[in-house]
Amino acid sequence: MGIYAALVLSLATPLYRPLSSGRDDSWALLVLLAAAHLGLGAAIRRPWVLTLPVALSILAFAAAGADDLAWLAILIGAPALVALTAVGWALGRAFQQQSDVIAAVCTFVALLPAAWAAVETTRRGPPLPASVQRQLPTKISLGNLCPGAETPETVEQDVRRRAEILIRELRRRPTHLVTYTYYSSDGDDERREITIRELAEEQLKDIESNGPRCAPDLERRLRSAM
Repeated sequence: MGIYAALVLSLATPLYRPLSSGRDDSWALLVLLAAAHLGLGAAIRRPWVLTLPVALSILAFAAAGADDLAWLAILIGAPALVALTAVGWALGRAFQQQSDVIAAVCTFVALLPAAWAAVETTRRGPPLPASVQRQLPTKISLGNLCPGAETPETVEQDVRRRAEILIRELRRRPTHLVTYTYYSSDGDDERREITIRELAEEQLKDIESNGPRCAPDLERRLRSAM
């Protein structure tokens, strides 16, 4: 119960931000939640345990601002977590002699994403000097170099220059931090400190989203620098 509470509380911290930046490994949080609730059900094996995922979903709904998207925590999150807890409970009751082992294995799996995030956090370097950050493509997409983007020549030249500096810094100090803004369609933009490598991964996602013929040479060089 204590480990479950610690894992749930850790979700409210910036610990897992490295997993959702760049390449986006936020799927690991789903693994954490699934394993934690399976283990919770197997460990407690009491009907009231099903109220805990409901309470967690309500807290997540409130923390997300209780707006339109926040309802997903209630409509999807709560039933899924209750079902996982019920499966853990059923396994614990069906295999009572092995219930502690089931709970321990599930807890171990739930701790893996937390350990991964902690390691990624310790690997992050200091902020890049502001003078260098201003030269990087932190506010413009390399997708502007794609055919059909109709990017003005002066802007294209600026983007190419920023791309070269990104490749240079990616080779020199990939773990140093830059300030990057994640734009949202609902206007709820988020400024976050990410590494140079994560910035390159964000830009690669923009290039890939524009098709296989979008700046293939630049994509190759970025991947080589990574």
